Amino acid sequence: MGNMSNHRIALALSLAGAVMLPCMAGAQQYLPPAKPKSVTTDNIPDVRDPAPMPTAVPESSSEQPEASRTADPEVDDASLSRLRNESRLHPRNLDVWYDYARVSLALGRQDEAEAAYRHMLSVNNDLPRVKLDLAMLQLQRHQYEEAKSMLEQVKASNPPPAVAANIDGMIRRIDDEKSPHKISGALIAGLNFDTNANASPAGGQIQLNAGGTNVNIPLDGSTSAQHDVQTVTAANLNYDYRAWSSDDGSSKLLWKNSGIAYMAEQRDVDALDLRLYGFNSGLEWQKLNLGLILGADVGYNYITLADHPYMRVASLNGHAKYMLTPTLQATADATVENRNFQNTETTTIYDLRDGNAQQMKFGINWAGSENDIVTADVTLRNEGARVDYYENTQIGYSLGYTRIITPEWSGNLAFGYREYNYEAPELTIDPIKSRQDVEKTFGATLARQFPDWNLLWTLSYQYRMVDSNIINYEYQNHRIGSTVAYMF
Repeated sequence: MGNMSNHRIALALSLAGAVMLPCMAGAQQYLPPAKPKSVTTDNIPDVRDPAPMPTAVPESSSEQPEASRTADPEVDDASLSRLRNESRLHPRNLDVWYDYARVSLALGRQDEAEAAYRHMLSVNNDLPRVKLDLAMLQLQRHQYEEAKSMLEQVKASNPPPAVAANIDGMIRRIDDEKSPHKISGALIAGLNFDTNANASPAGGQIQLNAGGTNVNIPLDGSTSAQHDVQTVTAANLNYDYRAWSSDDGSSKLLWKNSGIAYMAEQRDVDALDLRLYGFNSGLEWQKLNLGLILGADVGYNYITLADHPYMRVASLNGHAKYMLTPTLQATADATVENRNFQNTETTTIYDLRDGNAQQMKFGINWAGSENDIVTADVTLRNEGARVDYYENTQIGYSLGYTRIITPEWSGNLAFGYREYNYEAPELTIDPIKSRQDVEKTFGATLARQFPDWNLLWTLSYQYRMVDSNIINYEYQNHRIGSTVAYMF
């Protein structure tokens, strides 16, 4: 089975930008962070010994350090220049060289950092921490064989059991990199409690978010606000094929495929029982030494409500990611959808919502430190329909913060704001006013990894409130949920 012990920053980004499963009444269902598909510093376990590095100069050295390090150096050009000069003056003061390597790496000067690490090992080859740091850098530079050799040397030095286990996982990932095939997935089970399972107390609607597709689902007019319990089961399977790779591994062309089956059962409100079956398939080009990823795919989702076909969505999607700095990533996504709604024997107006939708999203991911991740994005969406009172435009904003508490524990806070503007009045609700909604959400998630069993447990809370100029659509709900996921 795959190793779950991901690098802490990767876990943070996965949680901060959690994959959204379909959700009733706007409450979020989180998939666990996906198992990394390549060996880069974005998904390397933190295997390093957390103890501070001691003065690393052999006793026989003719030049002892002037002082042991007492604090981390400042990360700026002035500090780099100072450390560069000090290292030249004191070639055997490995404390200075270690700070020089770290600051060089933080400023994106990988050549200087690698040269500094290699100099240290030329002075004293018995420095497992330095070898480990060098291996991490070599992985980032796609020097997999060199990194594997360094990791094996570190393991031979009898590190703590947890460090040795993580090194084993990294070596397995390096070996897996040689195969063009990657298979991963997750099995999820969860339980949610909603104070208001329906999306509006008078309008009798719920909101479904399925893979970014937001639609209002009309229910029987007698449906009223009530609390309910929901059970969730889901399965996710991913298959990636590396169709091409450059000799140094810095450029790759991948064929990426994913499928999902999702089922939600309500204890009381049977009309909200949901099934979703979907897949995506497409190509992704990675230029890792530039921090650039470009991709495009096609998707299809089939959704049922209360065991009746409800909606089919075909989509064309594109995405881009670019590392602006070593700690700041910009993202962009674009989607075009064709949405087809299915009537039932008793309802013949669902298909009035048929039409196309377009969506664009722009975001950033910022790693303030190894333990603090901030994400933000803005979403623009337009939904067409066969009748103008279902057509609408949307603009949304979201902000997330993730704190890595320990390698096993993580916490996430998420805030959302979205405006909906409908094109024309819905005569059966209000013959004068076109509907305008403002949705506000707040969520908090606590996650715990169990690496030995490939398990992830989450406990989450979400509050969702909708203000509307038409009272029928005003709504609020509190959701408490918990999930357990097995990843492979």
